[in-house]
Amino acid sequence: PPTGDQSPSYGGNPASTDHTAPHMRATVSTRHLRTIAKTGRLRVALGTDEGAVVALGGTLTAKAPHAKTLKLKLKGTTVLYKRAGQKTATLTLTAAERRKLKALLATGGKKAGGKVTITGTGADASHNKRSLTKSAKLVR
Repeated sequence: PPTGDQSPSYGGNPASTDHTAPHMRATVSTRHLRTIAKTGRLRVALGTDEGAVVALGGTLTAKAPHAKTLKLKLKGTTVLYKRAGQKTATLTLTAAERRKLKALLATGGKKAGGKVTITGTGADASHNKRSLTKSAKLVR
């Protein structure tokens, strides 16, 4: 038992506490609107420099000539990293959103295009947090 001004040690040196939030990087792997409309999935390559929990979400904006701009929300996901590394995360569309995207692509022809914005927050075991925003253009 500790005596005097000694405090018990619970699994770590207090002088070496972690004050650095995890650095994250993301790359949108799926770049075609027609693939997203067909599968309902958007794949994102995600990496971090230390063990962390990363929560992802995003929005997809699609535009075709002579059609209204379509804004869709991507269903988010959470990725657990036990150590530094890279994993692939999948963001999904609902069936109704897929139908809207397919209809837009059918009316827009080859000139349809879009943009996806991925947002995320990563936290390590010491509760240090960092946010991430990544945008990418999408082609038909």
